[in-house]
Amino acid sequence: DGDQDLIIKLYKRSAKLRAKLQPPGAKRAVAAYLRLLPVPSPTPVFWDRLDHPDYRSVLVYEYAEGPTLHQLWKLGDAEAIAALPPFMGALYRTGVLHGDLHGRNLVWTEGRWLVLDLDSIRSGLHSLRRNKIWERTWARLLFDFEGAPEAQELYEQFAQCAGLPGDSKEAWNRILRRYKVIVDSHRSYGIEPGD
Repeated sequence: DGDQDLIIKLYKRSAKLRAKLQPPGAKRAVAAYLRLLPVPSPTPVFWDRLDHPDYRSVLVYEYAEGPTLHQLWKLGDAEAIAALPPFMGALYRTGVLHGDLHGRNLVWTEGRWLVLDLDSIRSGLHSLRRNKIWERTWARLLFDFEGAPEAQELYEQFAQCAGLPGDSKEAWNRILRRYKVIVDSHRSYGIEPGD
């Protein structure tokens, strides 16, 4: 309609052989968007290869405006927080793994969650460690939730929505152990839970 806000992202060239053998970064991001469906994320509008010495490809996608989960937790937005477990369960059921999912990569807009940072979508061998990656994700979310005890209920709702195998309480204990490691490592840089 002409009034749509867009983001333009340039993907740098890399001298590494692996990068040269892979599709361009913009194309991989579009593929990640399609693999995530029906889980919403900012919609790609255009991508192309570039004949430029520094950049290999370009991606244009819709701008997603709204508060992050990190912000909404501090505000105590009950509607958005209640919508988180089913959203995360739907994301789990896609089978797609996000290697950098935390409270700043989840945006609440128009009454729904969106996943950001499609460049962090993982596939292939990462699926062998799927549940461990999800436990790490929840430990990172717990850091955004400032270690709040009510986060366990959110995790248990997520586990039910996702159809996770095993005991969710045992998984939560593993998440707490990982959370403590995250807290210690962040504190060494002067960063406290919720910062």
